[in-house]
Amino acid sequence: MLRRQRAKDESTAPRKRTRLGRIALFATGSLVLALALVWYAVHHFDWAGPLVANSLRAVLGDERVARLEDFVYGAEDGVNRVLKRHAPPKSYWQVPDANSVASAAPPASSAASAAAKPAESNEFDLQNVGPALKEWSAAGDGDWVAVKDPRHAEEAPRIFKTLLHPDKERSWAEVFVVAID
Repeated sequence: MLRRQRAKDESTAPRKRTRLGRIALFATGSLVLALALVWYAVHHFDWAGPLVANSLRAVLGDERVARLEDFVYGAEDGVNRVLKRHAPPKSYWQVPDANSVASAAPPASSAASAAAKPAESNEFDLQNVGPALKEWSAAGDGDWVAVKDPRHAEEAPRIFKTLLHPDKERSWAEVFVVAID
């Protein structure tokens, strides 16, 4: 009788281990899939990053979430350094040449209205800053581009934008600058 019990226990032990192994494998796979989905959502939907960060802050606290963000951004930087090692900096918009910028300015309405206005100019004029690193830049880095207001197309632009790539070891590092009059 003792032999039967011992034989029965020995035969069920491997089954229990393989079942626990399958459960552990399924749980690990589910966790990896969930993390991949959260990463995708945070990088592709504007609302997902703040939602995840604020939810984690409510549960874990600010300090732990800050450490987690540092870890994740460090890991992402390491992956980007390998995958994007030789990638050139990227431009996000077409920069018009100086002649087309001058011709894009709205024409003066009349000499009478110009005389009625004070001597000071209402135009917002910026000097191009040029690229942060001349040997490592995208087309138009440091050149101000006017952002027209579609509601007031006849007016001079009051918003300008430019892009800089400050780190030649990280082509994906970008600084977007907006000047508003």
